[in-house]
Amino acid sequence: MSRVSRWVAGFVLLAVGAAVLITRPWWPNAPEPQRGIETPEVAHDPRWTYDSPFLNVRPDVQYVGDSVCAECHHDIAKHYQHHPMGRALAPVNLEDSGVGVQFERNGYRYRISARNGKVFHIEERLAPDGRVAARVERHVRYTLGSGTRGRAFLIEQDGRVFTSPISWYRQTGDWDLAPEHPEHLHFSRPIVAGCLICHSNRVEPVEGTVNTYEQPVFRGYGIGCERCHGPGELHVKRHESGERVRLPDHSIVNPAHLEPKLAAAICQQCHLKGEERVLAEGRHPFDFRPGLPLELFWTVFVRPAELRASYRTVSQVEQMQVSRCFQGSGGRLGCTSCHDPHRQPTMEERVEFYRSRCQSCHEKGGCSLAVDERRRRQPDDSCIACHMSKEGSSNILHVAVTDHRILRHPDPGTVQAIRPLAPGESPLRPFAEIPENRLRRDLGIALARIATADPQRLETLSRMSLERLIPTTRERPDDLAAWEARAEAHRRLGQVEDAIAALEHVRTRRPRSETALTELAELYESQSKFAAAVDAWRAAVEINPDAPSYRIGLARVLARLGRWSEALQVADEMIALEPVNPEARVLRLSCLLRLGETPRAKEELERVLALRPINEAELRRRFADLLP
Repeated sequence: MSRVSRWVAGFVLLAVGAAVLITRPWWPNAPEPQRGIETPEVAHDPRWTYDSPFLNVRPDVQYVGDSVCAECHHDIAKHYQHHPMGRALAPVNLEDSGVGVQFERNGYRYRISARNGKVFHIEERLAPDGRVAARVERHVRYTLGSGTRGRAFLIEQDGRVFTSPISWYRQTGDWDLAPEHPEHLHFSRPIVAGCLICHSNRVEPVEGTVNTYEQPVFRGYGIGCERCHGPGELHVKRHESGERVRLPDHSIVNPAHLEPKLAAAICQQCHLKGEERVLAEGRHPFDFRPGLPLELFWTVFVRPAELRASYRTVSQVEQMQVSRCFQGSGGRLGCTSCHDPHRQPTMEERVEFYRSRCQSCHEKGGCSLAVDERRRRQPDDSCIACHMSKEGSSNILHVAVTDHRILRHPDPGTVQAIRPLAPGESPLRPFAEIPENRLRRDLGIALARIATADPQRLETLSRMSLERLIPTTRERPDDLAAWEARAEAHRRLGQVEDAIAALEHVRTRRPRSETALTELAELYESQSKFAAAVDAWRAAVEINPDAPSYRIGLARVLARLGRWSEALQVADEMIALEPVNPEARVLRLSCLLRLGETPRAKEELERVLALRPINEAELRRRFADLLP
């Protein structure tokens, strides 16, 4: 080799070595970067493809848990334990669980008791004479909510999570029914992953199920360190290696080092409610990682300002973005401009804490009112009491209580006129810009969902949904969320065969899809295809044996087939699961009559009437021969 050749070879080796040092993390034992791998899973996963300097956005970086973070950041962890986010979910504590509480609502008596260190919620149906006609109790394992506004309670059975009908409200100090809890669901209202995103650190839903999670269900209770900073595996390994720290440290996300939009996305995980949130194709509810844009995982749909009567009923993010403060900042104002995410100020600190935040921008051009006048209106001269007033009710779910529009003058409560929708115009728009092909799909899903809540426009919205979902599902046969939404739109329009075809498509690709099975069972029953309905209901019961409505559906169809002994067995199972349910007992009564067991049927009728069903008069006419 000539001298020149050796010099060129050496230069090439030096250049290659430099490139390796530049492109590879400098600390030991870090995983090799895998961006650019052209497998379908990687190519469509923004955690691999998004160009971020933070290495823990990648899906192969593991979570370590709050206790590991607290070993180094113990002061922050100590304060955070008292922050509402840190207290969003916790195991039930006997001391403040309401043991001994009792109240009556709508003919039911609700009680809270304790046995062997466990808390139980009890629901009793009271007969007309005041005696207990039926009773059901559940072991309550978790409290949901920080207590700032109230607490709900969760039941977990073999990984399936339900909510109790009993809640506590801080503003009034009362124990009462949970907000919007349908009476007929008793203890069987499912808690879906979309609820747990904002109230728990992390869960892993079992694919295809409604409310079943891998056990242990909760990977940490309240919102943990890694929900805002990303998984800590690389960060911990770097410190354990003893290597020096280079700042910014790209092994862990520090929101202070993110551009405003990416920093805001961390808070928007929970505080951007919108009208509908649609998960991107191929993504799972807990896939988002700090340091990435939220819209790569979720499309959040909101109503345009001209289609909204008031901003009082929306989330904090939507309110803040219409504020003069946010707009004047050029989008730089964020949640942490005013809030300390690690520490909640005490009531004594609150006024001065937030005044200092306001004065960081308004120190010179501050309040136009004289100090005396301000103190006449607000003795403690609180900025937020005047410019960020509170909504009165404590029972409103998922909306901003404090008005984050930061109004110059208090809101008089006026409601603006809503512009009529133009023909074919969508009532929703995405909060963040997303590609057109995704918008078509996600908007189609959102429209299918909101159609049910808008009876006057149900048909219009369902057709608008199908205009988007039919081409989407033709292009994407494996996009099961789009197929399920398409089935829902077909069903709302009375296109039953099309709905069944869409759901069978889902069932073929995901045989244990709980939603597809239950909807298929109802549709097959409506078409008198009872054998197919039985098959679907049995599969649903197998997936979720704690859902009483599945057994009711199964017993009802078996009865329509004249399979009375089987129907009776399922009705008995249902009654054991939920004794306060009158529908199950009416089914049992019908089965006993058909099987010729008249004395037992008479006893069952007495039990049914003691439950005070809403159709009592009809039942008395229907079973008049059994009455004394």
